Amino acid sequence: MLVPAAWGQTARVDFAAATAQVRQVLATQCEQYRELASTLTQPFEKEQARAGVAVLCDCFPGEFDRTSANAAATVGAVQARAETAAKGALDTCGARQFRARVVAACKTDVERLFADSATRQKYCGCLQTGVAKLTDEEIAHAAVAANRAYEARVQARAAGKPAPPEAETTLAPIEARCKADAR
Repeated sequence: MLVPAAWGQTARVDFAAATAQVRQVLATQCEQYRELASTLTQPFEKEQARAGVAVLCDCFPGEFDRTSANAAATVGAVQARAETAAKGALDTCGARQFRARVVAACKTDVERLFADSATRQKYCGCLQTGVAKLTDEEIAHAAVAANRAYEARVQARAAGKPAPPEAETTLAPIEARCKADAR
């Protein structure tokens, strides 16, 4: 593919170069998350940094190799194929991390919802099954929506306005069904 060079000429960019660029950007972000995970002291922030390490360092490289190998065989603009491969890898890795986090969090965070152990186990099993049925894409869309809602709440708070209403997430109907079934 030909792309404009900085000095007005054209330069050849191939798929390998485009994917190498994506790998480099994400490797840098991976190292930043590793640094944060080792230096942060607040439990929530530390957990967020660990999640970043799990996605960008542990999962992404192998998943990107797989998705970029598939994308290399398709026809289309080089940069677009590399970005599609990266998005696919990030969606898969993010979904894996989300599923793992739901299971881990359920075991510790659900005590405030249910007093007895049997009910908690039933709820967590239901939640795990429901989340396992979600596609990586559904989880990725839900994550984007949750991030937008979070940003809107932050902006409202900064402007001294009331927080916008909570948006319905992909997880909400699963949680509601599991709560009802567990009781």
